[in-house]
Formats: sequence, structure tokens, C-alpha cells
Amino acid sequence: MKPALLAACAASAAAIVLTGCGTHARTITGRVATGPVSSAMTVAETDSRFDGVLDGVSGVNLRIETEQATGAPAVISETESGEGGEFTLKLPGNNMPTRATVVAEREGYVTARRAVFLPTSGQQLLVLLQELAGRR
Repeated sequence: MKPALLAACAASAAAIVLTGCGTHARTITGRVATGPVSSAMTVAETDSRFDGVLDGVSGVNLRIETEQATGAPAVISETESGEGGEFTLKLPGNNMPTRATVVAEREGYVTARRAVFLPTSGQQLLVLLQELAGRR
């Protein structure tokens, strides 16, 4: 094999290994909005609460946790909600759970902590946060 071709093959192989082949990575999209209680749920992409029916909450720290063998939580993804409450969580590949705990925190709101089935095709994550009394 010619040196240039060998170098190109080696570079391609390294890129595949470093990116983990990219086939197992998963992205979850969703929205944080104000609600009567703090909670999280998987809903259809067409859910009306994504159309601005509820006020979005920006600046919310969101994380997906799973339980380690020791019983302690392990954070597998973390992000912050943007303008309008929208967010994207990137989950690493390789044996991702179908169920995990969603935690959403922001000053002035009751923390949401809920075990949910993670969204699949055609679904998103909806997080509702209850405002603390006297906030308005």
C-alpha cells in the first residue's frame, strides 16, 4: 500500500474511533415552562405546550441522571434552557437507559426531579416548574 493511502486510511480510522462512530449518540430536545407543579414528562412533538401556550423559563439547569451500582446518582448529560425555555441534551452512546431521572433547577422555582422514560422518535421532554410563593 502506498504511504499516502496508508496515512489517509489511518486518519479515517482514528476519526471513527475518536467520535465513537457517531451512530449511538442521542439528542433529546424539550422545553421548560411554568406550571402548577414542578414535574417532567415525555410528550408528543405536537404537544400544544411547545407552541407558547405556557410561559417558557430560561436559565434553568437541566440534567439527566442514572443510578450507579452504589445507588449514587451519575449525571449523564447537562445543559441550560435558553430563551423561551427550549433546550437540547446530548446523551453519550453505548447502552443508554430508556428510563432516567430528569432534574431541573432555577432560583425562584420549585426543583423538578422525576423519573421518566426518555423520549424516542416523535417525542420531546416537557419540564414544568412551579414558581415559589411571593416570586411575582
